[in-house]
Amino acid sequence: MNCPVLELTEELIRRESVTPEDAGCLTVIGTRLERLGFTLERIDQQGVSNLWATYGDQGPMVCFAGHTDVVPTGDLQQWSSDPFVPTITDPPKLSLIEGLKIMWKNSPFKRLVLAFFLHTTGVAVSSATFIFFIRGVLQEEKAGIALLLSYYIITLFAIPLWVIISKKVGKHWAWTFGLLCFVFTNPFYMLLGEGDIYWMMIGLMITGFGGATSYVIPHSMKADVIDLDKLNSGEDRAASFFAVWSFITKISYSFGPWFAFMMLAYIGFD
Repeated sequence: MNCPVLELTEELIRRESVTPEDAGCLTVIGTRLERLGFTLERIDQQGVSNLWATYGDQGPMVCFAGHTDVVPTGDLQQWSSDPFVPTITDPPKLSLIEGLKIMWKNSPFKRLVLAFFLHTTGVAVSSATFIFFIRGVLQEEKAGIALLLSYYIITLFAIPLWVIISKKVGKHWAWTFGLLCFVFTNPFYMLLGEGDIYWMMIGLMITGFGGATSYVIPHSMKADVIDLDKLNSGEDRAASFFAVWSFITKISYSFGPWFAFMMLAYIGFD
């Protein structure tokens, strides 16, 4: 596939425009600008060539300054290819094992995945036992839908609020506070008994408010740590990170209910 930008780049690279030589670069650029309607003025003084290209004759003015000459190449033996011969090469590909090693060295990603795993597992545990709590403790099976609505409505409205908060205090602190709301509210449910539906609703609303952070903030932080990996590896391996993230999410959603039901069986819940 032809790419005009790539073709222009290659044409300019071929010209040995070692300063102060122009080697025809300004002519190449001027020809293209003239086709676009620019007015050209060539200025040649003291062995140095300059090109002044203008478009239109009214303000305001936007000015772009650049140069076409390059510094001396130095020892050509130090180059992997001729500096004035355009060469397109694919970057070296890392193997799966090498990629995983670099990913493992990405400490922010490990901490982020661990925090997300623990939180998601907690959500999975509470979700799996919710209906049993409503039936066995509150004795209010019909109120289950209303309680869930209170949770998700608060979560929905809290998401944009957390986005605003994260911009002011940072993503890490915003998510930390959200997780603390979630963690410290859950033990409160152990104090509830039959008929405490309104206290349950208050607890769910606080939990939903804090839990809303996990719908947006960790995913935004994930993009940040992927950028870090790109700097370290030289490759864009976002797909690998998303795959690991999805795998961890599935494990937590599988482990959480299993752990919850095993504990219920252990304590003899019927």
